[in-house]
Formats: sequence, structure tokens, C-alpha cells
Amino acid sequence: MATQRRWRRGIAIVTMVAALLGFGVATSVSAEEIKFRDVPETHMYYKTINDLAGKNVISGYPDGTFKLDKGLQRAESAKILTTILKLDVSSEKTPFTDVADGQWYTDSVKTLFKAGYIQGYDRKFEPDRETTRAEYAQMLVNAYDIPAADIQLPFTDVVKGEWYEPAVKALYASGLITGIDEDSFAPTNPLNVGMLYGCWQKPMQNLGHIN
Repeated sequence: MATQRRWRRGIAIVTMVAALLGFGVATSVSAEEIKFRDVPETHMYYKTINDLAGKNVISGYPDGTFKLDKGLQRAESAKILTTILKLDVSSEKTPFTDVADGQWYTDSVKTLFKAGYIQGYDRKFEPDRETTRAEYAQMLVNAYDIPAADIQLPFTDVVKGEWYEPAVKALYASGLITGIDEDSFAPTNPLNVGMLYGCWQKPMQNLGHIN
């Protein structure tokens, strides 16, 4: 049951990300009728994206695109995580000099910092910077409360002892993430929308939302 609840939380994250990145709610339509002109059939996430659209989970932009290359900012990541975890909003100050009061993400950053879920860089949070794959891995571990895993990773670019290594191991052992190829995880690469939705193919399949 605990695993099932975590999968369901994953679907909620997908929906929340869609809202935050500007996607609307799709009208009822078969997957065969949905064609995003910037998602060719040869794309690795073509089936996942079109299946989710066909299930009314996501939709594209009015111009008929999905914007696969749109990055997920750290501020957006903070908002997603705070919303999914339903954390009590904190008004306590943070050490981040670049998080001003009154911004749409301010309360989320404060809340996550108090909970110990996020850290900054030299007293900065860098809200406008794109979230890296390593940062996203840590976000998922926090959101799912995924246990640590003592495994050997196939990725040669995940440096032993780096802060993100335990998160990557936990997610890889759980089958929640893959690398960009067999040997590389690309921890410092930015996470874009295409990668984000591709990550949810297994969770969605396990709950029967896509075939």
C-alpha cells in the first residue's frame, strides 16, 4: 500500500508540473488524435507524452507544440514539492539573499528550507536557474521518502561521494529513473519537460494509466 501511495503521489506531481509549466487540462480525445508537432514519432518519449495527453492528464500549448526543451526552474521545483507534500507554510527567514519576500515561490522555498529538503549555494537559492538532473533526483527522493540502496550504478559520471549519489542509487534501484544512455546519468544537465514526463512512464504503467 505504501508503494501504491507513492505511485499515486507521482501522478499528482505530473499534474502539478503540467499546471506550473503552463499546460492546460486536455479535453477528452483519443491518443491517436493527439499530435504535437514538436514531438515526432521517433522521439524516445513520444508514446508516454501522447498516452498522457490521451488520458487527459496533460495537454500542449495553443500553437500545437509541447515544448520538450522547456526547462524546469528551481523555483518551480520548490513549488511542486511543497504542494505535493502538503507542508505547513513557513514564514521563517532563509539565508538566501536572492529570495525576496512576496515572490510566488517565496513561501515554498522557506517551507522546504525549514524542512531540510533544499539547500542553496553560497547563500543563494538561484530560483531562476534550471533544475539539474541531480537536483531533481534529490527532490524525488524527498517527495517519495525512498529508502537508500547499496547498489552498483552503471553510470560512469556519478562521482562516488558526491551529494547526489545516494539519491541516484535509491531512484535507480526503485526503477524510477534512467540515464541519458547506458553509461551516463548526466547529473549536471538541466531537466527539461520531455525528460520530466518520460520519467513517469513506469509509475503510470504500474497504476494502469497507460499501456
